[in-house]
Amino acid sequence: LTGVPTLGVVPYLRDLALPEEDALGLERTGGDDDIAALDLAVIRLPHLSNFDDVDPLRRTPGVRVRFVRALAELGTPDAVVLPGSKTTLFDLAWLRDVGLADAIVAHARAGGAVLGLCGGYQMLGRRIEDPDGAEQRSDGVDGLGLLPVTTRFVADKIVRQTTGTITASRGWFAHAHGLVLRGYEIHMGRTAEAGDAVAPIADAAGGVPHADGALAAAGWVAGCYVHGLFDEPALRRALLTALAAHVGKALPPAPDEPDLDAELDRLAPRPHPRRTRPRPRTGILRRHPRSRRQRQRQRQQPGKGKPRDNHRERQDGGATPSDALPGARRRWTLLGHQEEKDDSIRPPRTVSPHPHGATCRSLW
Repeated sequence: LTGVPTLGVVPYLRDLALPEEDALGLERTGGDDDIAALDLAVIRLPHLSNFDDVDPLRRTPGVRVRFVRALAELGTPDAVVLPGSKTTLFDLAWLRDVGLADAIVAHARAGGAVLGLCGGYQMLGRRIEDPDGAEQRSDGVDGLGLLPVTTRFVADKIVRQTTGTITASRGWFAHAHGLVLRGYEIHMGRTAEAGDAVAPIADAAGGVPHADGALAAAGWVAGCYVHGLFDEPALRRALLTALAAHVGKALPPAPDEPDLDAELDRLAPRPHPRRTRPRPRTGILRRHPRSRRQRQRQRQQPGKGKPRDNHRERQDGGATPSDALPGARRRWTLLGHQEEKDDSIRPPRTVSPHPHGATCRSLW
């Protein structure tokens, strides 16, 4: 239409509810900017992973999600979320270097809500050990000490789909008891609970029931390995309702949830009407064109370009006469129709020496 050469067109769709593909989309604040909204501070770790865990929260009315990377940005949130990390030990040291570790501990000790996911769950424990050097060789590093658990890194990584049930009924999970959780796990650590820790999730990954996560005595410091904690609408609503009641706020009515499959269908390319190749002009005999890639493939295939068997030299050394060669049938296009042409109706062809020593007919 414009005459400008175009390689492709990417459609722009507004309000497409798909997870972020990279961390570039995390630089903007997501969610509701209303001052009455729940304020969630997600720690922007240097080696942040699985950041789409909080995407459903960013699309929830009445919730504001802020990614925090400095102490001055933390403020006084209603809850702090420690997300997953590719290098838990390095990011834990970074938390201490920038002063966020002490601020998170102070927030929890004052009754504030803290939630750790995967690597963040490991940081909330008492200690992290890596004797085999799965991340970095270490006899042990103290965690934030907010959950009575200890993590030990091993070389084997756990990767599995999970389906569990919420078994806790206090704090974060006051309104979530009995709800179903679906997600996945991907981690190298093995975490053991101790003391008065309560595992809030009864997981049945791989058909083997086991407990996952830990919940502090007051119920407002929690952690688990399952990614996708906020994906289920009912569970997400229950967690946010408990948090809103804890901080004295109210959530607006729950909106209709976007269906991921429906959003993907919006993005999927629609079939275009087939464009037919223009017919040749009347009276012009054209051969079927081959694309450049087809010609390159033919040259690269072994044996291509060599004389055919019926073009080779005779056993007695003489050249094969042209009238003894069988008629080769070739396909041609005439006036938009395909016909078969027979070489035998043509005049005899001359035989010329082949550059490699064999003889072949000259092309016509």
